[in-house]
Amino acid sequence: NAFDFLRFNFNTIEFNLQLSIGVSVLCLPWLRWSQPDLSRPIKVNLIFPIFYILATLFVTIVPMYASPVETGYGCLMILSSIPVYLVFIAWKNKPKFFQEGVGAVTQTLQKLLVVVGPQKAKV
Repeated sequence: NAFDFLRFNFNTIEFNLQLSIGVSVLCLPWLRWSQPDLSRPIKVNLIFPIFYILATLFVTIVPMYASPVETGYGCLMILSSIPVYLVFIAWKNKPKFFQEGVGAVTQTLQKLLVVVGPQKAKV
């Protein structure tokens, strides 16, 4: 039924969202420890990210037990980004036809979705 499909998708997306934000917040104490001399325009007391990380652990671990299928699909969705990263970012010696094809698709999508403003004339 449609409601079950929507609930399944919502649970999967919610799990991905919480996991992604939690990992991002985990970087704050990690960077504070590994690079203490790094410039920080805003300094946050570490109790806040630590509390958030603990809450995120709860919000991601409980669904793994309660609905493992949804969280499994969520993990697969996140892991599916690895081949995309390897092909489009990490691969440095791409053939010219591949670069031109990706450039053409990017340019077409930018025009279609109107995501790039008009270029200003150089003076």
